[in-house]
Amino acid sequence: MTTLTKNEKLSQLFPEDLFLQATTLTDGEIDVLMELEAAMEKHLRPVITEHSEKGLFPFEAFGKVVADVKILSDDRLFEDKTAENYVHSQYYNTYLYYVMARFDVSMATFMAVHAGLGYYTFLFGGSDEQKAKWLPKFQSFELQTCFALTEPDHGSDIAGGLATSAKRDGDKWIINGEKRWIGGAGSADLIPVFARDIEDKKIKCFVVKKGQAGLRVDKIENKIGLRMVQNGHIYLEDVEVLESDRLPHINGFRDVANILYATRAIIGVLAAGNSGGAYRAALSYTSQRVQFGKKLTN
Repeated sequence: MTTLTKNEKLSQLFPEDLFLQATTLTDGEIDVLMELEAAMEKHLRPVITEHSEKGLFPFEAFGKVVADVKILSDDRLFEDKTAENYVHSQYYNTYLYYVMARFDVSMATFMAVHAGLGYYTFLFGGSDEQKAKWLPKFQSFELQTCFALTEPDHGSDIAGGLATSAKRDGDKWIINGEKRWIGGAGSADLIPVFARDIEDKKIKCFVVKKGQAGLRVDKIENKIGLRMVQNGHIYLEDVEVLESDRLPHINGFRDVANILYATRAIIGVLAAGNSGGAYRAALSYTSQRVQFGKKLTN
């Protein structure tokens, strides 16, 4: 069996990488990305069009992908396997989202919410105990999360307009309000909800769990783009959250802005991946299309 060199693997994985940017990836990261691409082709390609047309997320097929490839928890992604590793290299994150967006931007958007905005909310906002409890389960996809910031009337106005409220009542908080356009909200096991403390007026974050009393999530129907992403409208009516389920390191504008700052570049990566997918599709088509007696690429 022939073993490919790093450059040979990269030429297969990223033929569009004309400036050889992907050489920054480690051998282990490259292998995981190649396995991810193969798993998506195997499990998702046969069902992706049908789910997109119906506006459904292919949970069963995606589950098979993450069962085949530990895209967030594989030991090859971490240099120090003995430490508690909660963060991947930025190079890997970039190419992870690129590969997924090149395949389908809806799949990459789902990942960007779960492993980007949602994950970093717990990473930056959680206590050591909360991170140890939840982050490994997000990495393994045992649990899914999302990012409940945006509101129907105020967008994501953390500076002054956020209307969802939190009232302290002994060892718990009472949350009331609405959130809209929250990707993955309907299927999320843990929903980090940003709300304004009625006492000090600061933005805090509370972990609301699937199925809690007072929580309702309605799917937003009839979307034109990113149809497989299940965006939800969240209603919170006297939802009770224990103080122990508040993320203690989120206490205002700056803390929320840090999450956004750390994850906003992903959007540019999704656009690049989408363009890369179009390039590869055009390259594949023109290399097979025969016109005037010869292939277009000749």
